[in-house]
Amino acid sequence: MTVIRPAGLLARVLPDCLKLSEASELVRIDKTRLAEFAGSLVSALPGGMRHTPHHFIGDAETTAAYFTVLDTLNFGSGFFEHLAPYNGETGYYAVATALRDWFIRDGAPAPPTLKTMTPERIGEILGQPRIPELVQLMDWFARALRELGQFTDKSLDGRFQSLLSLSGHDASDMVDLLCQMPMFRDVAEAGGETIHLLKRAQICVQDIAIAAAEDELSALNIHGLEHLTVFADNMLPFILEAEGVLVYDSRLAQRIQAGEDLGMGSRAELELRANSITACELLRQNLKGKGISTTAREIDFALWNIGDRQSAASPKRLHVCRSWFY
Repeated sequence: MTVIRPAGLLARVLPDCLKLSEASELVRIDKTRLAEFAGSLVSALPGGMRHTPHHFIGDAETTAAYFTVLDTLNFGSGFFEHLAPYNGETGYYAVATALRDWFIRDGAPAPPTLKTMTPERIGEILGQPRIPELVQLMDWFARALRELGQFTDKSLDGRFQSLLSLSGHDASDMVDLLCQMPMFRDVAEAGGETIHLLKRAQICVQDIAIAAAEDELSALNIHGLEHLTVFADNMLPFILEAEGVLVYDSRLAQRIQAGEDLGMGSRAELELRANSITACELLRQNLKGKGISTTAREIDFALWNIGDRQSAASPKRLHVCRSWFY
């Protein structure tokens, strides 16, 4: 049987991360603990994936627009301690809910609206105060939306669904298209090697694919989803370290617990993310060896939900990195 491998940028993620994992100095994978954890993970794997009510679901074009806009802004975890709650929601859910309400109120934003986005305007949409701690994040949000406006206008002929039609509804080709936008191109250098991570481009494909399960949204179906990796942010290393799968150098652990900003593209930050991707691929392979077929995106869904529940009660902190990748 011929195994079809992804092409383009997506094909770089696993080998790049494996190479960095093998050369890691600050983070290592405990393969014995990983094998033990794989068994306990089975019960958390989703039977199906659906979006929570924090998200907007409408017709195919507007739904594609919503999730593309949402994942254009699906970053800023390093600023979340300063982000004001929105309708009782915090962090990512505050952003998702505020954008949902914007879409309900005004519909999908046209490219000219996105191309002229300002920090002040996106702050208003998200219900955020104008405080010094959020200046950089609102600047980045506005810049990301302006990039999206240019991309949608020039590359997608002004229609968000063209992201699917122009890529042939193929996950890997959608990632390549999204990475035409510089702030989506989640690539860094470590030890003279280029490391592809591509978190937001991949999760945008994932979010649209989950939405396709809703009634009347089969136009958003995507194939090749099995080639996606997990979506490396700061939640995955948190839960993998809590479960003993990842082991940190003591100095790195102290820096994380102190809330130190590790720095976008730093060696420490890249090792955390790359080892998370590698560990999750090893989890997938371990489960396959037990006769349990699953995908990286399902493992990500399970781990993120476990971590989201545990992080609030844990004395340990998620690592901080002010980045436009997560």
